[in-house]
Amino acid sequence: MLKVICACASGIGTSQMIKIKIQRVFDKLGVPVSITHCSIGDAKATGQKYDVIFCSANFADRFDKAAEAGTVIIGLKNLMDEKAIEAEIRARILHQE
Repeated sequence: MLKVICACASGIGTSQMIKIKIQRVFDKLGVPVSITHCSIGDAKATGQKYDVIFCSANFADRFDKAAEAGTVIIGLKNLMDEKAIEAEIRARILHQE
């Protein structure tokens, strides 16, 4: 089971929306995941414990420590675009084209 964290500035609204969207995509793809959401600060502190971090594209460069530990960082340009989210998951996590 993949451990996934969704992060936004405050850890309340946007991260919850990302969580809902990516849960739909993972369910569609049949990939078991455990998803949590939090603030950028919390994700920076604990990100290396997760397999994947999803966030807005403008925050993606803030997770150097997690990236060095092998965590996949996915910065989303359009948080509502499930097709783009699915494409990122297929390419970056499932290694499918």
